Amino acid sequence: MKKKIKELLSKDYFLIIILLVGILFLYSPSLNGKLFFDDEYFIIRNKHVQDLTYFPELFTTASGTGAGHFGSFYRPFQFVAYLIIYQFFNITPWPYHLLSMLLHFGAAVCIFFLFRDFNISRMVGFFAALFFAVHPVNTQAVSYISGLGDPLGLFLLLAAFLVYRKDHLFNNKFSQYTLFAFLIILSFFSKERSAIFLALFIITDFVFPKSDNKIKNNLKENYVFYLIGGIITFFYFILRIFLLNFGQFSVWAPQIYLSSLMVRFYSFLYAFFQYLQLIFFPSILYSERPFVVIDTLFNIEVLFSLLVIGILTTLLIFKFNQQKYRPLFFGFLWFMLALIPTSGIIVMGYTMKEHWIYYSLVGFSLAFTFYFFKMIKNKKIAISIFLIIVLLLGAKTFTRNFDWSDPKVFFQDEIKYNPYAESAIANLAYEYYLEGNIDSAAELYRQGIQINESRQLYMFYYNLGYMYYLKGNTSAAIPLYKKSLEIDPNYIYAIEELIKYYGANNDTKNFIKYSSRLLQIQERIY
Repeated sequence: MKKKIKELLSKDYFLIIILLVGILFLYSPSLNGKLFFDDEYFIIRNKHVQDLTYFPELFTTASGTGAGHFGSFYRPFQFVAYLIIYQFFNITPWPYHLLSMLLHFGAAVCIFFLFRDFNISRMVGFFAALFFAVHPVNTQAVSYISGLGDPLGLFLLLAAFLVYRKDHLFNNKFSQYTLFAFLIILSFFSKERSAIFLALFIITDFVFPKSDNKIKNNLKENYVFYLIGGIITFFYFILRIFLLNFGQFSVWAPQIYLSSLMVRFYSFLYAFFQYLQLIFFPSILYSERPFVVIDTLFNIEVLFSLLVIGILTTLLIFKFNQQKYRPLFFGFLWFMLALIPTSGIIVMGYTMKEHWIYYSLVGFSLAFTFYFFKMIKNKKIAISIFLIIVLLLGAKTFTRNFDWSDPKVFFQDEIKYNPYAESAIANLAYEYYLEGNIDSAAELYRQGIQINESRQLYMFYYNLGYMYYLKGNTSAAIPLYKKSLEIDPNYIYAIEELIKYYGANNDTKNFIKYSSRLLQIQERIY
């Protein structure tokens, strides 16, 4: 029996089955979790994913435009996936969730084979992939339907790495180059973070060269792949800056954060500490974290992060040629580079989000697993302890997926950890509205209006107005619709309600005024 188990564990396909079964089991509680949060704009109200005739618009407009939700997101391939599922299943939740799970599984399998290609042992490669697969910090990326871009983008990006490194699978270079380029493009079109592909590609080949330990020879032999990656990255940025920027990128942030690069750097270091804490101790997970601004170097979390980064950078400079440090360098460089898009270089609406380390966890998984088994010499003890860690992480992932399956529980949990979580307040109010509990919904919208410098203030005013309308108090609703438009003149839902109101009341002047405004917005966007 023992011999049979040992034989099975030596087979790659058996280890892959373990990854698949583990992921499907741990994420199964979320399978029937209904669409909520940004799913409202990405799928439920989005005509671009509901009607095949809008397929071209997925590639020429901002994601969410089909629901009147304008912004800077551009993830056409993610929305192509929604479009396909919607044609067969409408808004039935489980196909959307299953796709995310399978892509997460695909990313874990790619990690396993990629690490094996680094001459990492089968055991370490598998446990690194398993660590990535079960870690609860990934639930925001996998359990959340609108988070599809993360597992989709990472899977395609890692698949491109494998295509590059697996020459023996291709009969000719042209087919290898073509598939490599195709996967990169799809990854870029799935998640903006994939645009750091070239940097990740270079450091991977730098630390674990594909075919020759001499970097110069490796570059010379594989320069076409670098050229393809460079050209695609260059044109992606050109398109995003000049043709596909949509003029909608604006975020709220404190002035001190907006005006000072050093403040953003300190804030990133604080977030870096929080990320490490989440990886090692993922006991408290929630989506909408406070916007934490750190304006001084003399902060314990900032200093700790600087110390860690400083030590690892020093090792990288002086010990790079030593083989035993290679997994550490790969893990560190990959982790940091994958965080760059949300490090504060570009101002985002948050200083940290759990799903922002989905890509980064690839590097951490290898470094942590490799040195864990390096430090504990007794193989049986090492495996036993690691399996306990995996079981504990898996248990948290399993229970966290119950939160993701119930919107009310999820949003109540969010507000418990962050009372100023305006998105959670707005969405919990929406859940009450769906239940017909208009008074509870209205009370939450009033609470949202009281949040200082709320980024969703225009929506709180509109939604509170709509609650008054549903209660039959139209005279109270109209000023709130107008207040919403003072904050965001392009908010279509408020304009549409005013058009309906003035049309029903034969107010031709205002009916034409708001109808013209709506037409101008639609012409500009579409």
